[in-house]
This record gives sequence, C-alpha cells and structure tokens, in this order.
Amino acid sequence: MELKEIMNSPGLWIGAAVMMVALLGSCIFFLRAGLQRANELGMDKAKITAGVRSASITTIGPALACVVVLLSFLNIFGAPTTWMRLNDVGAARSELGVSAIAAGLVGQTPGASGFDAQGFTYSLWGMALNNFGWLFVTLILTSRMGKIVDGLNAKFDPKLINMAMQGAVFGLFGYLLVNAAYGKGSAYYTAAAASAIAMFLLSKFVKNQRLQELSLGIAMVVGMVVATALYYAGVVTIPAA
Repeated sequence: MELKEIMNSPGLWIGAAVMMVALLGSCIFFLRAGLQRANELGMDKAKITAGVRSASITTIGPALACVVVLLSFLNIFGAPTTWMRLNDVGAARSELGVSAIAAGLVGQTPGASGFDAQGFTYSLWGMALNNFGWLFVTLILTSRMGKIVDGLNAKFDPKLINMAMQGAVFGLFGYLLVNAAYGKGSAYYTAAAASAIAMFLLSKFVKNQRLQELSLGIAMVVGMVVATALYYAGVVTIPAA
C-alpha cells in the first residue's frame, strides 16, 4: 500500500473520528460545568450569555490562522490526520515543526522525497505526544481547580492568592507575547503595541456591550492592519526567513 493510501485509509478516518468525538465530549462537559458553576455563584444570566457569545466570536480570528497550516497539512499528511490535528488542543503552527523533528529521527522530512510509512508513523507519534501533556492535565486537574483554590484561600490570605493568580495570567501572556515578537523585527512589536492601545481604548471608552464582546478580535485586527500598513510603508521591518 502506498503512503497516500495509508494517509487516507478508513482506519485513519476512524481513529481521527474517535479523537474528535472525545474532544467534542470534553467541550460539552467543560461548558456544562462552567455554566453550572456560574449558576451556583449567582451570576446574572445575561452576563453568562454575553461571556459565551464573546468567547465564541473571539475564537474566529485565531481559527482562521489554521487555514494556512491546513493547506500544508492536507498535502503532507492527508485528510484524516489534518482533520484531527488541527482540531486538537494545541498550537497548529507547532504541528509541522514537531512532525519534522520526529521524522528526522529516522532521517526523513515530511513531504520530501523518501518520506515513507515509517516517517509518517514517527510524525504521528510526535504530534500526539506533543499534545498529550496539556490534554492529560486538563482532564485531571480542571474539575479540581475550584477545590484547590478554595484550599489555598483557607490556608493563606485570599488577596495574596488572587494576586498570584493574576500574576500567573500576566506571566503566561507576557511569555507568549515576548516569544512571538522577540528578535522577529519591529513589525511584531508594532502589532503588539497597536493591539494593546486598541484594547485599552475599547475597554476605557466604549460602553456598547456588543462591541465590548468583540474587543479582543477588534484589537487583534487593528494590530495586524497597523503593522502591515507600516511594513509596506517601509517604517517597520520583518527579518528575512
């Protein structure tokens, strides 16, 4: 059997479908758990609906970035693997890199001449193990986080715990920002600064609820448009690959 036939075989479609059903089940489970917790806390239903709607709309922008990876994946790994990997939990752009590292263990490069069933298998295992960590942690710890936070609040000053949690959020997104921009040209810093300014202005001065729900997506678009415009104007730069 040729590699293309293996990549699009019924077995892979079934395996990908099983994973997709598991992911869909996880989404439903956590959504229900979140809504139940919100009701227990007495949150206003209008705010809950607004939060869900805002989160749903905001995911559209980042999801569009997967389209570029989708085209590469279809050609290299076939339809079922593409369907599964780009709907899995993780960074879509990291999948090609991880698959290349895994296939490199047997001296192969995904999509290149000589890429065979062995290299394809190594690539699949590399991508699976790359995502296993956060899938496992999410499954085991998410439902317990409320109890963990309650225990910390009972043992320590709740204000300190709240500050630590906020600090963790700033640290996480600060790391993602620096990792995405550092050493990659002034266009990236410009996009980050423009997005931050747009988000501040939207949060500070815009009172319309629907626009507030779209603020993250709007800020992202503003950052991309400003950086792109300044790049073509020759004001900012992007290093050559």
